[in-house]
Amino acid sequence: MLQRQRAEQSAISEFAAYLVNQDNLNDLLWTFMQSCVSKLGFTDCVIYLLDKETNKLVQKAAYGPKNPNPLEILNPIEIPVGKGIVGWVALKQEGEIIADTSIDERYIVDDERRLSEIAVPICYKGELIGVIDSEHPSKGFFTESHKQMLETLSSMCAAKIIKLRALGERKLFVNRLQSLLEYTPDFIVLSNPAGDCLYANASYIKYFGIKEKEMTSGKQNRHLTNEERFEFLNHISNINRKNPSVSYLKISLGKNRQRQWTLWNETGVFDDEGNLVEVISVGRDITELRKAHETKEQHIKTLEEILQQNSHKVRQPVTQLMGIANLTEHGLDNKGELDQMLTYMRQSVTQLDSYTRELNDFVFNSCHSS
Repeated sequence: MLQRQRAEQSAISEFAAYLVNQDNLNDLLWTFMQSCVSKLGFTDCVIYLLDKETNKLVQKAAYGPKNPNPLEILNPIEIPVGKGIVGWVALKQEGEIIADTSIDERYIVDDERRLSEIAVPICYKGELIGVIDSEHPSKGFFTESHKQMLETLSSMCAAKIIKLRALGERKLFVNRLQSLLEYTPDFIVLSNPAGDCLYANASYIKYFGIKEKEMTSGKQNRHLTNEERFEFLNHISNINRKNPSVSYLKISLGKNRQRQWTLWNETGVFDDEGNLVEVISVGRDITELRKAHETKEQHIKTLEEILQQNSHKVRQPVTQLMGIANLTEHGLDNKGELDQMLTYMRQSVTQLDSYTRELNDFVFNSCHSS
């Protein structure tokens, strides 16, 4: 008895020491089996974790026949909460010892039938996390001492599992944020209030042709000229807690000395005293949009010019044709007058034809250049 108690205390102490530096949930569960359960004289043990979406208990780690190979569970099963002894313990959140499973209708055969079973819930502040379950081929094998020991280990596991899950969620959030920052087509830059670059995403580095070594040298200055730095500082001088953001359009020379337009938004990050400590800059290339706008404005200008010329180039020949038509209705006195009217008519038709061609060419070129 004394030897068993010492083994139990040793297992608990070693597991407690291991928990301090553990940062992986899967490793935690398997280490519990290999370094803890193996010292307790158990022939079988399984840890179930609750799947909240299905409300089922899922086998995650095992010791004994259920673990034929390292980190492997033989034919893992899932048990609904409330079903079987494991599911009942999960539902009631109370540990239970079954001295004779052959007379307990709740008993569920897993890999083989065994005659005694012990199960304790893994809970944290009333929240069910899972169940530790062990079976033994002999009737009446498990004692209250076993139950108390498993409850102690369960409590230790519960607190660590909650911490590891929270850590995992934070890591996932950070990974999502990093992916968003790195792979968004927008330019994202983090600077201090002096304009020194603390971080720049891949889109910014690629667009402005900056070498990554320059961004990691520890001497980044956001690659601003003195004029650009003055402009940046001027913009953020208007930032405060009540007005944390400013937006502006920036025109610069890009590759091949071509003009490029970028739209920037500067947002301040403040400390508890309201001091500006960092600036998050988000930029977007709107060059194509700007060029399309300029093209549209040029088309509108050209159309206005056409409308202005319309009076001279269209109305004048039309007026001449209408005059000829009126004269023809009243008859002409001689062949000379007829020849003169025909000349005027040809001139008017030629003017209209020329203008029509010009208009067609303009429309065609406009459509194909947009």
